[in-house]
Amino acid sequence: MEHEVLSAERRQHTWLDRVRAFVLAEGRGLVASLWQPMWKVGVGVAAPVFLILVYCVVFRRLVMPYDPPVALVLLVALGFSLLYGALAGLVAGLINVGRRLVGNRFFWMLLVIGVSVLMTISLCRDWIDDQGKETIKALSASAASHGFPETAAALDAEQVFTTTRFTRPWPPGKVLAAPFLVTDTIQVLVDGDVLWQYFLYLRIGTIAVLLGLVPSYLFSVVVLWKSGFHRLVERYRKFVADYGVVARY
Repeated sequence: MEHEVLSAERRQHTWLDRVRAFVLAEGRGLVASLWQPMWKVGVGVAAPVFLILVYCVVFRRLVMPYDPPVALVLLVALGFSLLYGALAGLVAGLINVGRRLVGNRFFWMLLVIGVSVLMTISLCRDWIDDQGKETIKALSASAASHGFPETAAALDAEQVFTTTRFTRPWPPGKVLAAPFLVTDTIQVLVDGDVLWQYFLYLRIGTIAVLLGLVPSYLFSVVVLWKSGFHRLVERYRKFVADYGVVARY
């Protein structure tokens, strides 16, 4: 990322000017470290997902007289693709921000973050399961209304969430991958109730993840504060040394 500092005449600026300029540069650097991997990974995930869904719409879609227009189905498929890409990109961006703040030691703290997220998800599992069942029921009702009784029967919420202790994490994953569970009848996704229930499902899942992610992420940064402080001082010294020139930062 390039920036142009205030002036080539370094002596005209006080230490407060340099600190202010450094803070602004750090802010831009953090935004760039979040955004650059976020959009790259996001596009890398969204593009193949969209191509898969387009294939399902064009080649596997069962055409019925009262189906929604293909353009509308493709628009919904694009929405799901962008959603998955955004989630993957956000994870990559947060990891890159952590590495920028405290160095490569942050990768070790991903274990702490992962365990914390799993714990909060486990604590919220009953709520997640309940909302997941409602999403499956909405899918089943949409399939029935579109004239797909076999798909509607296969999308049985109670059966989907009947698991053993070792397979319990699988049903929420199936709900998240709902577009791929109805690849031959993907038009059932173009239903207001389905989209609303899916949104509610993502909302409770996001809350569960954030409850573990935010505290553990901040804890990891605090634990590695020495490494982060040294990196910050090093960047500040480099910034002051380059003050007055156009530099890559």
